[in-house]
Amino acid sequence: MPNGRNLLGHYSSTQSALIVPFPHHPQQYYLFAIDAIPQHSASPFDLTYSVVNMSLDGGLGDVETSIKNISLMPSAAEKLTAVPHANGQDLWVISHGADNDEFYVFLLSEAGVSGPDTYRTGIDYGGVDRGVAGYLKASPNGKKLANALWSDTAVVELFDFDAATGTISNANTLSLAPLNLDLYSEGRNVYGISFSPDNTKLYVSGYSITQFDLSLPTTQEIVDSQEEVTAYEPFSYSLVKSLQLGPDGRLYNNASANSFYVINGIAMFYWR
Repeated sequence: MPNGRNLLGHYSSTQSALIVPFPHHPQQYYLFAIDAIPQHSASPFDLTYSVVNMSLDGGLGDVETSIKNISLMPSAAEKLTAVPHANGQDLWVISHGADNDEFYVFLLSEAGVSGPDTYRTGIDYGGVDRGVAGYLKASPNGKKLANALWSDTAVVELFDFDAATGTISNANTLSLAPLNLDLYSEGRNVYGISFSPDNTKLYVSGYSITQFDLSLPTTQEIVDSQEEVTAYEPFSYSLVKSLQLGPDGRLYNNASANSFYVINGIAMFYWR
């Protein structure tokens, strides 16, 4: 697109870009972008948005010149996700501060972006090395948020989310069990995260992939349910990437530069 160059974001950022439809504007899309942590990027470390209008450039689309790289908040973590509003029309866009315990929830409606509402809950990133990296994902039904912290804490955060109000509450920490290996703690770092299509399982990827059973009634039972569903491969950066739920209802994880894992149904794991 003629005006599509120099959009912010960064190739090293965990969730660098998010594109969502502009409610009630059928040919327009919001493109949210988030920068990488300062050690990887010299750009402003913030969350921005631009608007893509597909009616421009003779129907080929272009970025609106007056709505490009608009800053929403400075000092954002590499976390960015969207959840459909309970009204079936609007969207919630969610991020987190880079050095605090604050989630930021923006409302995207017919009028544009508003907010954020701020929720102080969960782990304070100011005391967690590299906690700013790692995925933030919502469950398919919009009732839960899960947050992976790429740090030596070896934990995943699980929250309740209210899609009618945008409220984040009920923080729970799911600690990954030690592997009893003679390796330093980085081997338990987590990065990718995704829910199963039926919302009952949570998958976390680091140097292996771990499954948690969310259908159990207590946090401790969920923690105790964890199961390694791939072999542990220490220091293999090919296994430290994302988990993504596909439109076919299966979960995908890149296993190397030219191959990937597929979770084909609940707890059924195949190599492709």
